[in-house]
Amino acid sequence: MSLTATEFLAFAKIAQHDHWETQSNAKTFWFVVSNKGITITTSKGTSRTVGNSEIVKFCAAYGSGRANELARAGKLFNKSYLSAIASKFDLGRTDFRFPEEVQTDSLKEGSVQTVTVNAFERNPEARRRCIEVHGTSCAVCNFNFGKVYGDFARDFIHVHHLHPLAVQRAEHKVDPVHDLRPVCPNCHAVIHMRNGCLSIEEVKAMLQADSNP
Repeated sequence: MSLTATEFLAFAKIAQHDHWETQSNAKTFWFVVSNKGITITTSKGTSRTVGNSEIVKFCAAYGSGRANELARAGKLFNKSYLSAIASKFDLGRTDFRFPEEVQTDSLKEGSVQTVTVNAFERNPEARRRCIEVHGTSCAVCNFNFGKVYGDFARDFIHVHHLHPLAVQRAEHKVDPVHDLRPVCPNCHAVIHMRNGCLSIEEVKAMLQADSNP
């Protein structure tokens, strides 16, 4: 399984209070996620911070086979702390998903869930399938997080439902290829400025009009 640094850190942030042991010798360790990376504390009380650049390197090698992992990032894999975290990765626990997204077992979304106000279910697996087909560049402005910010932000993108869930009021099957599109946060915000949502084509036309006064 391949991982991006964004996915790995999002999961680690949620799971940092779980009980953790190394895979090689079942030694207990603890870790804390911060803006600088992950600070790992061993059972002996020694601590070390694995920086974000090292996490990017680890994730780029993870899942490529033991020999390749050691060749590309041997020190990180030999310590086995990051490997232990990655081995328990669960997409459903990643907090980079957006508030309207919750995990379900099937690709159904749109059913009302009462929290404090009504929220509509969105499926992270549908998001994953969407970007497998449509990529991670914004369908409106073509912005790509990975190209601008590098591997740390690779594959980060909002996913927009072309048929607003709020007006459907009922659960329905989602076709990730036909119903969803990747959009950057700015364009996503503009799309939702109008009740019922602007279309991707309408927001594209705004950009074109602004660039051709």
